[in-house]
Amino acid sequence: MDSLAIITNDDQNPQDYFDLAALADMVAMSPRTEATLKTSSRSADDPTELFVHLQGKCWADALNRLYQKPEETRVWIFREDPSNDLRKKLNKKRVLIWKLLPLHASIVLGAPPFLIIEILKVFPEAARKKDQRGSLPIHLAASRVEIDFDGERVVNCLKEVYYESTCIKDSSGHTPLELQYAAQERRKKILEYRN
Repeated sequence: MDSLAIITNDDQNPQDYFDLAALADMVAMSPRTEATLKTSSRSADDPTELFVHLQGKCWADALNRLYQKPEETRVWIFREDPSNDLRKKLNKKRVLIWKLLPLHASIVLGAPPFLIIEILKVFPEAARKKDQRGSLPIHLAASRVEIDFDGERVVNCLKEVYYESTCIKDSSGHTPLELQYAAQERRKKILEYRN
């Protein structure tokens, strides 16, 4: 697997700067065949080891597992509503509380950008996959900008991989850019309040 070019500056942490054009080129060159698009699902009661490391915020272990078993990036982990009442009320066989690919989970859990980029390199199609609420990974990252200082970098990486996602609305009718702007405004208010 090609490694992503990292631009360094002596004053900065080398992991702070990623060559987004190299990431976009790598994704553009990856084949979009049925095999590369295929995903599978597992219950949260029996998650993949990668998901367990992400959930525990064991970033180094997650990265090691990613290199050992890259196919785990294609596995949705889901939690069903155990209540039969809700299923009957909605007249559905299954009611998902949540479902996440490792890319979604890494964003929601605040993983460092280098891990998110590595997941994208292994399974770039994850950037095109919506969770059970209709959110793409870019929606999740944009919503976290107020609390995740790496959030803007993650949003930019996701834009490079799937630029069209910037115009796609989530189930609440918001684009990623609208969510990012709202999160930035909330961060400004928090900072003003602290001062």
